[in-house]
Amino acid sequence: MKFFTSLFSFSWMRTGLALAGLTLLAGCGSVPIDEAGDYQAVNEAGNFRMLVNADAARTVEATRKAFQEFRLTERTAEINRFDAAFKTETDLGETVRVNIREVNSRQSEVAIRVKWLGHQDYSKRLWQRIEANLGE
Repeated sequence: MKFFTSLFSFSWMRTGLALAGLTLLAGCGSVPIDEAGDYQAVNEAGNFRMLVNADAARTVEATRKAFQEFRLTERTAEINRFDAAFKTETDLGETVRVNIREVNSRQSEVAIRVKWLGHQDYSKRLWQRIEANLGE
C-alpha cells in the first residue's frame, strides 16, 4: 500500500514541476499596445491581459462582435452581471478563451489565451479589435 501512496505523490510532484516549468518558460512581461509605448498590456504565462474603458456588458458586446470579425466559433459562454467567460475556436480548431471581469463601473479587464501556451500577437490583435468595437 505504501508503494501506491508514494507513486501517487510522485505523479502529483511531476505534474507540479511540469506546470512550474511551463510558467517559467512562458514568463511574464509587458507588451506595448501603442506606437509610443505609453500603454502596456500584461502577458503572463500566455495569458494576455489589458483594461478597457467600458463596463462588462459593453465589453461582452464588443467581444462578440470581434469574434464574428475574426471568424471565431463560440463554443461556450458564461455571462454574469460583472464577468463573462468565453471559449471559442478558430477555423483551424485552435481554442481561444476570453475572460472579462468588471473592475469598476467604467473599466473591465479582458484576458485572452490562445491554445495552451498563448499567442501574443493574435491575442493583441483580438484585444485591439475589441477596443475598436468599444469606440464605435
